[in-house]
Amino acid sequence: MPGPLLLARERADPQLLHDPAVPQSTDLYLAPMAGPLAISGQPLRLSRPEHDWERVRHAVNEAPAVLVHGGRVCVAYSAAGTGPEYCLGLLWADAGADLMDARAWTKLPQPVLRSDAERGLWGPGHNSFVTLPDGTVWHAFHARGYRDIAGDPLKDRGRASYLQALRFHPDGLPDFSLPHTPRAKAT
Repeated sequence: MPGPLLLARERADPQLLHDPAVPQSTDLYLAPMAGPLAISGQPLRLSRPEHDWERVRHAVNEAPAVLVHGGRVCVAYSAAGTGPEYCLGLLWADAGADLMDARAWTKLPQPVLRSDAERGLWGPGHNSFVTLPDGTVWHAFHARGYRDIAGDPLKDRGRASYLQALRFHPDGLPDFSLPHTPRAKAT
C-alpha cells in the first residue's frame, strides 16, 4: 500500500484512502476505520483507470491527496505512466455526503493538470495541499522541465517540486490551471 492517507472528518467517521497494488493497474479505495490501525468495514473502490488518459503507458490511479474546501471533499490523484503522460485527475463529493456511498462521488472525465509545453512542465503528479490560516490553499506537485526521457521514466531523477497558490471555480472545485509557471521550484 504505497502511501495511505487518513481522511478524518468533523463527524468523527474517519476513513482510510489508499491505492493498493492491483495486477497491471492501481485503483483508489476508501475504507471506514474503527481506530488508528483498524479498518472496520468493506473498502469502497472510488476510482479505477477507466479513461484513455489514465491508461497511457500504464493503467494507473495512485497517490491520492485530499482537499476539503468550500463544502467539497476533493481527491486529486496521479494517473498514467510517469513520463510526459503523467497527470492529475480529480474526484469530488459534497462534504456532508456519506463518503462510503459510491453515488456520492463524481469523477471528472478529463485531467485537471497535465503537461504544459508553454510553461515547460512535463508529467505533473504526486500532489499535496496545504491550507494556511488565512484560507489560502497551496498546491504542491512534482514535474520535469523536459519532455524527452532516455530509458524508464520512473527511474529518471529529473523531477522537481513545484508550488502554486490554488484558485477555485465558482462551483467550489479547485482550478489547477497554471496562470504562470509556478512560483517556487526546488530540485
